Amino acid sequence: MEEPIPPGPLQTLSRLRVQAFAPRTGLRVAPVLVAPLVIGWLAHDLLLGAVATLGAYFLSLIENPAPEETPSVKLFLAAFLNAGAYTFGSFAASFRALSIVLTAAGILLLTLISACPELYRVSFVGSFSFVVGVGLGPVSWAAPFLRGELMLAGGLLAAVVAFFAQRVARNERAGRGFRFSGGVPEPQQVPLLAGGSLDGYVVRRALIIAIMAAVGLAIDLSFDLTRGFWVLVTLVAALNDKGVSVVTDVLERVVGTIGGAVIGFAVIANVGDPGELLPLLFVFCAALFALRYVNLALMMVFSTPYLLVVQNILYPGSPQLALARVQDVLIGGGLAILGGVLLYLGARAEIPRRESPDDLLAG
Repeated sequence: MEEPIPPGPLQTLSRLRVQAFAPRTGLRVAPVLVAPLVIGWLAHDLLLGAVATLGAYFLSLIENPAPEETPSVKLFLAAFLNAGAYTFGSFAASFRALSIVLTAAGILLLTLISACPELYRVSFVGSFSFVVGVGLGPVSWAAPFLRGELMLAGGLLAAVVAFFAQRVARNERAGRGFRFSGGVPEPQQVPLLAGGSLDGYVVRRALIIAIMAAVGLAIDLSFDLTRGFWVLVTLVAALNDKGVSVVTDVLERVVGTIGGAVIGFAVIANVGDPGELLPLLFVFCAALFALRYVNLALMMVFSTPYLLVVQNILYPGSPQLALARVQDVLIGGGLAILGGVLLYLGARAEIPRRESPDDLLAG
C-alpha cells in the first residue's frame, strides 16, 4: 500500500482542525493575560503590566492540546525557566560585541534540551523568552532582574490558574468519559542520547538553529531593525522539530502575520485609551488560544496584534511597528528555509529515524 502524500503548503494553510477549537481555553487564558495589564493600568504603570503579561503568555504556550494532560510540575518549572531565559537574554544583549555568540550559545543549549520529550515544550517556549529578552534588551543593569521578576510573576499566575483549571477539567471529563481528540499529536523527538552517544541529527539541528539565530541577530544589529527579535522568534519557531514542513510553517506565519499586522496597525493608530485597549486585548487573547490548534495562520492573525500592542506599551512607537513585524517575519522565514535546506542536505547522508529528508521541505 502506498503511503499517503503529505499535504502541501497551500493545503495546510487552508486546513481547519475544527475539532481542536477550544473556546473554553481561550476564555480561561484571556483574563490571565489581561490581568497584569489591568493591574499596571490601575497602578499607573502599564510598562510593568506589559512585562508580566508576556510571562503569562509564554507560560500558557506550554499547555498541551488537552490542558489537563500537562503536568503541573512542568508548568511551574516553565515559569522559572522562562523568567531565567528572558533575564539571561537581556544580559546577553547588553554585551553588544558578544551578544551574537551568547545568543547562539543560549539557543544551542535550549534546542538540545528540547530533544528530551518531557522538556520539549518547556525548552522550546523558553527559546522564545530568551530571544525576546535579547531583542528587547536592558534599559539599565537592573532592568533584566526587574523584568525577570515580572515575567516570573505573570508565569506563576498563569500556572496557578492552569493548575486549578486542570482539576476542573479532569473531574468533568472523568464523569463524561470524554477525551480530547483534536488530531494534534505531540512532536516525536529523537532522543539526545542514542546508544550512549550524542545523536548526530539532534546535534546538527541544534547547531543549524543556533547558527541561523546568530545570523539573524547579526542582521538585526547591522541594519538596526526595529525590535528585530521577531526575526529570531520566527526562525526558531519554523525550525522547531515537529514534523511539519519548514516552507509550510513559514507560509502560515507570513500570511497570518500580514493579516494580524493590519489589525495591529489599526489598533495602535486609533486606540490609545487603555480603557478601550484592554477589552480588545481580551478578545485577541481569547481568540488566539481558542484557535491555537485549529490553524496556525488563523492563530497568528490574533497573536500578532496582541503582541504588537504589548510591544508598543513597552516601547511606544507608532503604527510602523506593524510593518516592521512583517519585515522581520519575512527575514526570519527566509533564514528558516535556509536552515531547512541545510537540514535536508544533512539528512540525505543520515536519515533520522522519525522522518524522511523530503518531509523537511515537503511542498
